[in-house]
Amino acid sequence: MSGLAEAVALSPEEVWRALEKHPTWLDWQEGRMTPRDFWLSVNKRFGTSLTFEQFTEIWNRVIDPKPIVDGTLLAPLAKRYRLCLLSNTDPIHVAHLEATFEPMRYFPATHLFVRSRRM
Repeated sequence: MSGLAEAVALSPEEVWRALEKHPTWLDWQEGRMTPRDFWLSVNKRFGTSLTFEQFTEIWNRVIDPKPIVDGTLLAPLAKRYRLCLLSNTDPIHVAHLEATFEPMRYFPATHLFVRSRRM
């Protein structure tokens, strides 16, 4: 949250709390908002004028640049099995991971799911 905090002159903790309390947060977390709608709601909430590209770059900073699992584990598995990645992360993070993380190439199928308040 530090990148967004810099843009709005708040602490990262204050930004996080404000996002979690914002009325659109659950819609974003539960998959009822597009990435562009989320970006617009964040800009409106904090009074910023970040471009979508600036916002996604800032939003993706939360992802650790070093994957926990690399090709040495996945390559042999991918030769024997069709691997599928299940993720509960948002579409902005998924697009970033697919574009920048080498281990993603071992997953021909990626499924994004979101948490639901209904059980």
